Amino acid sequence: MQVQQRKPKACAESAAAARGADQQQCDCRPLEAGEESLERSVPRKRKPAAAVAAAEKRWSSVAYVVLAAFVMATVFAVLGGRRPAVWIAATKALRRGSDDKSIPLARSAADKLLGGLLPEGFDEKSCRSRYESYLYRRNPGRRPSPHLVARLRMHEELQRRCGPNTESYNRAVQRLRDGGAAEADAHSPDDEQCKYVVSISYRGLGNRILAAASAFLYAVLTGRVLLVDPSNEMDELFCEPFPGTTWLLPRDFPLASSYANFSADTAESYGNMLKNKVLGTDGSTDGDMPAAQMPAFAYLHLDHDYGDGDKMFFCDDDQRLLSNIQWLVIRTDTYIVPSLFLVTTFQDELDALFPERDASPHVVLEQITSCAWKEKLLPEVLDAVEDAAMPTPPTTPHGGSNNSKAVLITSLRPWFYERIKAMYWERATATGEDVSVHQPSHEEYQQFGEKSHDGKAWAEMYLLSLCDVLVTSGWSTFGYVAQGLGGLRPWVMYKPVNITAVPDPPCGRDVSMEPCFHSPPFYDCKTKRGVDTGTILPHVRHCDDVSWGLKLERIRRSPTPPTQGEELLAASPAGPRGGRKGRAVVLPLSAAALVACAVVLLLLAGGSAARRGQFVGADPTVLPSRGGGVGNLHLSQSKSNDGENVTTASSEVVNDKLLGGLLTTGFDEQSCLSRYQSVLYRKASSHFPSAYLLERLREHEALQKKCGPHTESYKKAIEQLKAGQGAKVMECNYLVWVAYSGLGNRILTMGSAFLYAILTRRVLLVDSDKGTADLFCEPFPETSWLLPPKFPIKQFKNFSNGSPESYGNMLKNKAIRSNPAFLYLHMAHDYSDYDKLFFCEDNQQYLRNIPWLILKSDNYFVPSLFLIPAYQEELTRLFPQRDSVFHHLGRYLFHPSNVVWGMVTRYYDSYLARADERLGIQIRVFDPEPGPFQHVLDQVLACTLKENLLPAINSKQPIVSTRHSRLKSVLITSLNSGYYEKIRSMYWEHPTTNGEMISFHQPSHEEHQNSDKKMHNMKAWAEIYLLSLSDVMVTSAWSTFGYVAQGLSGLRPWLLFKPENRIAPDPPCRQVLSMEPCFHAPPFYDCKAKRGADTGKFVPYVSHCEDMSWGLKLVDQSEW
Repeated sequence: MQVQQRKPKACAESAAAARGADQQQCDCRPLEAGEESLERSVPRKRKPAAAVAAAEKRWSSVAYVVLAAFVMATVFAVLGGRRPAVWIAATKALRRGSDDKSIPLARSAADKLLGGLLPEGFDEKSCRSRYESYLYRRNPGRRPSPHLVARLRMHEELQRRCGPNTESYNRAVQRLRDGGAAEADAHSPDDEQCKYVVSISYRGLGNRILAAASAFLYAVLTGRVLLVDPSNEMDELFCEPFPGTTWLLPRDFPLASSYANFSADTAESYGNMLKNKVLGTDGSTDGDMPAAQMPAFAYLHLDHDYGDGDKMFFCDDDQRLLSNIQWLVIRTDTYIVPSLFLVTTFQDELDALFPERDASPHVVLEQITSCAWKEKLLPEVLDAVEDAAMPTPPTTPHGGSNNSKAVLITSLRPWFYERIKAMYWERATATGEDVSVHQPSHEEYQQFGEKSHDGKAWAEMYLLSLCDVLVTSGWSTFGYVAQGLGGLRPWVMYKPVNITAVPDPPCGRDVSMEPCFHSPPFYDCKTKRGVDTGTILPHVRHCDDVSWGLKLERIRRSPTPPTQGEELLAASPAGPRGGRKGRAVVLPLSAAALVACAVVLLLLAGGSAARRGQFVGADPTVLPSRGGGVGNLHLSQSKSNDGENVTTASSEVVNDKLLGGLLTTGFDEQSCLSRYQSVLYRKASSHFPSAYLLERLREHEALQKKCGPHTESYKKAIEQLKAGQGAKVMECNYLVWVAYSGLGNRILTMGSAFLYAILTRRVLLVDSDKGTADLFCEPFPETSWLLPPKFPIKQFKNFSNGSPESYGNMLKNKAIRSNPAFLYLHMAHDYSDYDKLFFCEDNQQYLRNIPWLILKSDNYFVPSLFLIPAYQEELTRLFPQRDSVFHHLGRYLFHPSNVVWGMVTRYYDSYLARADERLGIQIRVFDPEPGPFQHVLDQVLACTLKENLLPAINSKQPIVSTRHSRLKSVLITSLNSGYYEKIRSMYWEHPTTNGEMISFHQPSHEEHQNSDKKMHNMKAWAEIYLLSLSDVMVTSAWSTFGYVAQGLSGLRPWLLFKPENRIAPDPPCRQVLSMEPCFHAPPFYDCKAKRGADTGKFVPYVSHCEDMSWGLKLVDQSEW
């Protein structure tokens, strides 16, 4: 990787000013400890700025993260490998003897990869400390930046490709032996990318650790392989930090016999080569010295006794020169990292790697929201209590509010975009407005001269200039261009003086749309003396963002009739701070700007925006409003799930809010808005419930009301359960569902349990663990389906396949009694052959007499219920269309809570409502590594392009006529953002061949499944529901998340086959036979013949699944 050579643009405009500002901002503070929840990372309404600053500590983060990347990956093998019992016991003893309550006990569910800092792929036994140290270490309250994690993975790949015992390493060593003068064609072109820094082990252990950490950061910054001298026990004290390779310098390294004696006087030292003019940075060489004249290696003497020539290492020109030397040997006994931050060449990259060293992102975020809310540019959000008490606003026919704002954010980093977007998704606004937030790209760091990067930057500047209102960061030339093109006087966010506190006021209205001259002369040419040039003429004033800078201010003249744009701006708060009198006349807004977006925030994160001149980011394809008012639905043609053209929706309200009688009246509509409003968002189903299903649902509602919690029947049944006695005849029998596994699995198993409760006339009670009450409304009128917390069997949540109370174990041990008070049904993926006898008719007859059944499952076991003869006639009457079981039961049972429904409607109205067609793509990858993976991206694109779900791109023409084109919105749900970003970029950077406009949206990317976290589950449920509102759907094999979405939608999705060996399958996908979920772990047993059998061949309507050959699913066919 080549070291960035170009000087940042803004720094060139005001180098002295930038240096001064940067020197004032050397303080830093850590992010909040633990998870960055919305309540912590997003400023709330009326929350004082001091409340955040007072709660946060100040300490440097760079040393921690650099050392963590090095030391935590290489914790002493003495502790981790040789005598683990000693160090574990010692740590526990320290805890027992300490009064420090902040030292945590060993954690069982902590992040052993330290937030992604450490890689997977090691043999854990070879270095126990690597993955066990988190159990004994206090949480430092910091998480590495995503950019740091990505760069570490890139560096690990570099170490594998170029490390010892590789062909590249062998060729590089040969060149070193030859003195570096080998011909260019004598080695592979790949060798040019393999450069090395050798760290000499020197002095005490503390010095050696700090020196190695410094060398590691330098290696990351310069794209070099790090090799450490194995002497001084470096090979015995530390584990290998990089997977699949070694960082130890081989013993036969050509300089091994001499580098231990290198010193300040060594001829090959960089300082001496400069002194003796072997190398030079006076412009004659400047990195362009012929390869044959470059030394084979350079020795970097950075020890305490280094001279002035050696210190030139920290200068930009010298780094440019050093980048052309393949081997660098470094010796130091100090921690040189702080001075690396002063090398301009590295500053942008270091800002991205360690954003905490700059102004706190939390403080900048608070400044943004404070400015936007104070100036009424964006509506405030309600906190959780206010949100719950907020009356539902008036709705349009599609359910959305009447006002909408689109926010375009441009920034090199996604941090601000993601948090502002999440804030307006997870919380309602005080005004009821819908707020959509967009960022076209986030390049992480500036890439001057890179064609694609510059093209995106220019496009984003232009997009900013099309907005109605503009908020920019002080000192930013990117913002200056946008405001000048748009004719806008922006609100300028003032550069913080104290980086831990929001400026007061946070922003002010600029005096004009003119850019600021950052480095003006302070000289009067007439008098030939220094003068304040900002006071010479009335229309040349000092800038608000750069106090010594100059800008033009329009000369005030007699009033003229205002234009439409001037009326808009005149309604805004008056002029900038300083109390200038009079109205600053500005250019009128263009008609194009009036329809583009309501508010735009230009965010240049951190305290050194002047030096960086940053820019970047929005989804540009969704910003223009599609006529007919916000969110108005209209008749349009789209492909149905069967590929036929159908009418998708009407602007008129659909009256069937009871879904053909599936739902009942009698609920307080405000207590569950989604129950009767979902019809406004969903295409009418072509699958109608049978009259008999409706009859049985009404009967079951009466049963739940009669026997549910707090009734006399329930109290009587509880007393019998406490007594441990069954009854021959029970007025009310119960099925208790245990919350288990991920959200998709829980929804499918609740649906299965509900059907079994209907078939056996049992009251369904669900475990309220894992936030069931926070996710779903009560499905039955005038009663609750939640199991009361005082349920007498306290240990039921811990039941497993080994529990003696399980029906399978009782059968196995022949411990069946005639009248047990309850039985536990273990129906999870690890259930035994005895547990599977549940699906035999004889066993069902026995279970019918047990008053309490406790069920734990992570499977959709409905298909096997259709194979039980006793239930077949009843199931046929309930579901004459057999592939609609979950479609009907899911729409009846699962209604998002008001909080989740708010997330669904806000996102739909803000991002999806204007589309002519909505395509949902659900990507789930079952791989131990996080991804994204190229083969998965290739498979998604191959499927959507082959099946004409997405149009092809035109890579030859820069623009295709989009007049009267259709807008297709693509909703992507995935734990990883990489697929969304790559596909979105592809359709942003290239037009489509058919002229369609394609917008891409991803509500969240949690990176890891956190099924026990409330907000994670809420987001997952909201995204499942949003996915189910699609017109066309693509789902991933084996994914219960996708099963739920397709079942609720009534669509037959295109299924992405599971890749094998990380190779995209061919064909990439196919449309499934039915919308029914797959039963992943069915029994293979013939209950009559009492032997194994293929249960997928018993009846024509129970078939094997497309994505799992051994699974079972329902299909709507009566003949083979």
